[in-house]
Amino acid sequence: MNRQLRRAQSKQDKKNDKEKQRRRSARRGRVRSAQASRQASRQAAKEGKTESAPRKTRDPGRFSGALLIATIFFIALNAAVPRGDIATDGGFFTSPTSFNIIGALYYGLFGYFGVLWLNRRRMGRAFAVAIFAGLMLLLGGEVAKFIQGEYAPEVLFLGLVPPGLILGALLGRWVFDNAT
Repeated sequence: MNRQLRRAQSKQDKKNDKEKQRRRSARRGRVRSAQASRQASRQAAKEGKTESAPRKTRDPGRFSGALLIATIFFIALNAAVPRGDIATDGGFFTSPTSFNIIGALYYGLFGYFGVLWLNRRRMGRAFAVAIFAGLMLLLGGEVAKFIQGEYAPEVLFLGLVPPGLILGALLGRWVFDNAT
């Protein structure tokens, strides 16, 4: 019985050695071909026949999802501030006009980060989706103000938001297209 076990073990060892030898020779072949290609590229570089390296593509909008959520948060905060509490000391940042301009800029940021985030996720029609989402966000804020009972439409704000949203989305699309 021991003789049979030794023979089987010897046979298995020979098989393993052959397999190990085959793997080693395959690896040596891969290493040699890699060395040859490196040597050829070095030689071409010395002779000045090198081609320009392919440009690395950047993928913009790495943090666009988080910044989009932060922008939505700031839009909600801006919409929650009652306009009657604005001080009227004459400074720019305390005037109702400045609140309207800053609120419209938030929507521009929403369009910018929305397009970047959607393009990064390879979503088709990112531009249209970002603009539609921004307009729905605007509509939701206006409906919330109406429900509160003190709704007085701010014409400057409603007039600045759609162009700001479109300009932000266009800028986001331009940045994404130029980076890839």
